[in-house]
Amino acid sequence: MHSLLEALVAGFAFGTASIFIRYLSFYGVNSFSIAFYRLIIGSLVLVVIIYSVLRARVMVKVFDKALLNDFRVMVFMALALSLHFIFYIQSVIDTYIINATLLANTAPVMTLIISFFLGVARISKVDVLGVTLGFLGAFIMVIRGLGGGGTFIGDVEALISAFLYAVYVVAGKYISTRDTVSVMCVVYSLSVPVILVYSLVVGVDISFPFSNISALALIIALGIIPTAIGHTLFISSLKGLRPHETSLVGLLEPVSATIYSLFLFGEVPPFESIIGGMVIALSIYIVSFKGVK
Repeated sequence: MHSLLEALVAGFAFGTASIFIRYLSFYGVNSFSIAFYRLIIGSLVLVVIIYSVLRARVMVKVFDKALLNDFRVMVFMALALSLHFIFYIQSVIDTYIINATLLANTAPVMTLIISFFLGVARISKVDVLGVTLGFLGAFIMVIRGLGGGGTFIGDVEALISAFLYAVYVVAGKYISTRDTVSVMCVVYSLSVPVILVYSLVVGVDISFPFSNISALALIIALGIIPTAIGHTLFISSLKGLRPHETSLVGLLEPVSATIYSLFLFGEVPPFESIIGGMVIALSIYIVSFKGVK
């Protein structure tokens, strides 16, 4: 029950991310800047949590030499995660919030595909059905953008972010350290310079209107609520949840985000997004349901 409560809180916390991102875009903050400062704040908050709240419950802390054994894997995870954040944030700006959050949550389907090609997972007939439904749902959601809805680029960005997150998740399976909160903190910290270098390569300026109190409050909230608290609670809950329960909790993000956007922005999801979203939700459940015993 405790794990389920943690996961539920995490799900609703995740849903706030797209809202904070959309508001920050109103202040002219680009996706690189949002991702950059989000990860800085998130990693700092996790350091505080590890050294003040968790303490004895964390065997391997952030600056422990034991983490060096997994350093190469964490660098790879940071590369995937930093790009995931950039593409996801940009998708929230470029498409409907329900599209961005649901398409990004096709990551479990893509994780299964990647794991299969790496030879670390077998695909059953049920998995094939789940993957097929996942792509069908994504097609239904994207088709509106192809028809002139103006959201196609944002939908594709969300799908790319899902693929990158799937790569991040698969890479995480090769981490030997069991203290995932510390690993996440290091990965977040490593992602910061990755975003900085990438911004220099593509010629995007990382800047932020620190003199604007509202914008500053939004980026701090983004770094704390969905990033540090949301991810920490979600990772903590995984130990007590079955796979299908985890997938359903993950779907709380698009549900809560859609509700938030409806009341805050008056953004009513189009019919195609609702139908496609339902198909995607079913596919994620099917792919994860195989873990039930």
